[in-house]
Amino acid sequence: MLFCKQQVSLLLALLLAFVPEVAAFQKRVPTLNEEAARYLEFLREELAELDFQLDKGEISRPLYQRAVTKIEIIKGLVIRYGKADNQRLPEFHVLTSDDLQSFIPDGLSKLKQAKKDQIIDGKWRYLGKTVKRETFYMLERLD
Repeated sequence: MLFCKQQVSLLLALLLAFVPEVAAFQKRVPTLNEEAARYLEFLREELAELDFQLDKGEISRPLYQRAVTKIEIIKGLVIRYGKADNQRLPEFHVLTSDDLQSFIPDGLSKLKQAKKDQIIDGKWRYLGKTVKRETFYMLERLD
């Protein structure tokens, strides 16, 4: 298919019209440090593995949804903390109330009273909680 000069000119004009939009979008996309970018790739692989396990009937839909939600929350934490070049990526944990007891003795009662960035038992920084079908507690390991 041959294009005439007018069609080529119109196509070029349309493409050039979007250049400022593309540049503006690139400025809005956060630049992550290398460690954060690698960790996000790891999370993508984990999601693919969960999809595979669900397709093969190896995990139930509720466990799948819980795991995907945890990964989405961790992804948000990694993006937020991975924007600075010199910042080391912390070890994040996203826990349900069921999980919490195995990490922090009497953890649920401690976190119910905790404020954001409070240190818990000298080992954890409380980052907050979010509710997505159930309550998830976000922690950063300090040691």
